Amino acid sequence: MDKATLFQSIGLSEQKSQETLKNDALSKRLEAIITLMKEKSAGTIIEKPTGVLLYSLASSSIKDDGQIKFVTGYIADKKLASSIQLTAAVDYMKANPVLPVDVASFENSCGIGVNITPDQIEDCVEELIKKHKEELLKKRYKFNVGMIMGKAREKLKWQMVKPLKQKLICRS
Repeated sequence: MDKATLFQSIGLSEQKSQETLKNDALSKRLEAIITLMKEKSAGTIIEKPTGVLLYSLASSSIKDDGQIKFVTGYIADKKLASSIQLTAAVDYMKANPVLPVDVASFENSCGIGVNITPDQIEDCVEELIKKHKEELLKKRYKFNVGMIMGKAREKLKWQMVKPLKQKLICRS
């Protein structure tokens, strides 16, 4: 399989694959990460959301092979499943460049194992809407819902954006 096809197999568009090939360092790193991922995930198909994480990891500031292998393992195990978690992982690795990694500290820093229930999302959105109810009623459709979304993201840091946004739209 040529590199362009390999990159497209993780969900990159043909154009993005071609752009990646022009950057030799990035394409070598991405190829190595995909190979590592396939080894760790027993050759299962890499879905696009995971492919996006792998591409982000390859283009991140992490250059140490040991750190890349460590983070790729967490992506393969679906423990790092969002871009915000990956960003936290990259930040952690930059701040703690010496291996071995303190697993408990890493997992805590990246929100691994944090499960946010639909009730927690509901309660958070409800609380923020109550807090801004007067302004919401006054401005109605001109109200900046992004502000509430931002505050909800602060409170529920590791929550994926889509369910949070859906709940906010339903309630506002």
